[in-house]
Amino acid sequence: MSPNPPPVTKKGEVWSGPKRAMVLQRAQEAIMSTPFVQPNQEALFRLETDASGYATGAVLSQLSDDGKWHPVGFTSKGLDLPRGIMQS
Repeated sequence: MSPNPPPVTKKGEVWSGPKRAMVLQRAQEAIMSTPFVQPNQEALFRLETDASGYATGAVLSQLSDDGKWHPVGFTSKGLDLPRGIMQS
């Protein structure tokens, strides 16, 4: 992690310091506690991607028998400062 990571934000509200740490910890716990489905090669897949000036990410989901999309994998990558500046 860089010495000065970007702040965590929520539409008009910036979280820093202890609140930032708490938000990140809760997000990590939510991600880690979500059960992942073993992919079924016969079912439909959906790939969702997102990017900002600071990071990129993707979630691979699969349509299950209950009619809901369930995550089967995800990835994210922080961008280094020069790349983030070039894409702005």
